[in-house]
Amino acid sequence: MPGVKEVNPKQVRSTSNTVGHEFRTSGILALGILLLCFAIGLLLFLTIPTIADKVALHEKEGLDILMYPNNMLREVAEPIESIGEEEAQLALLMENTMQRVAGEALSAPQVGVLKRMSVVGLSRSASGTEVLVMINPYIIEQDGSSTELEGCLSLPNSLKIEVSRSERILLRFLTLEGEEVTLEERDKNARVIQHAIDHLDGILIVDYAGEPEITPTILLAIAVYSASTVVAVVIYILNRRKKRVRD
Repeated sequence: MPGVKEVNPKQVRSTSNTVGHEFRTSGILALGILLLCFAIGLLLFLTIPTIADKVALHEKEGLDILMYPNNMLREVAEPIESIGEEEAQLALLMENTMQRVAGEALSAPQVGVLKRMSVVGLSRSASGTEVLVMINPYIIEQDGSSTELEGCLSLPNSLKIEVSRSERILLRFLTLEGEEVTLEERDKNARVIQHAIDHLDGILIVDYAGEPEITPTILLAIAVYSASTVVAVVIYILNRRKKRVRD
């Protein structure tokens, strides 16, 4: 008929196929992006501490506990030459802070003071817990070995690391009155004291950690992430080539 343009059936089928191909390509691309987002989210969930873990461990009414990786936690504390009112006040604030956060030990570098002073809570069967203030403590004997999970007030609550320590220690330190004391402790008390002294030397429990363990969950996340990334890249390359051919 005059004025009516005939449509080639092959052109219709070609256009239909092109639209279908583009629709399928878009669907695969969307699936690849979805898998990529899922993999990234899973990796973040596995590797980043929760926001709650990053919140301050105690209210702002005492001393602030420094959190890893604060550089001061890596400094070696200086010996205390003379014990006076300043040291007594520091010990009191450290004890209050430790008890408020339900900790077992707190050393001066953890509160930003590079002095060799630690406050520890030792388990006593008869009287419950004894709070001990140690000035310039050092271990003179140690033997045995045991490995247990340890946490730290300067690390996220969820982080626990296996640490090997001596089962029995003999240590020497000064009290707030300047008296020199020699003390023998075992098991949990010995572990708590060794943890506290480590802080005076800039040592953290993360230093005892071995090579990171690759768990099946982490392997799955890596596999999903890698596969989704490859799919997205391949689809992008194919689309670029197709666009150049049409142009």
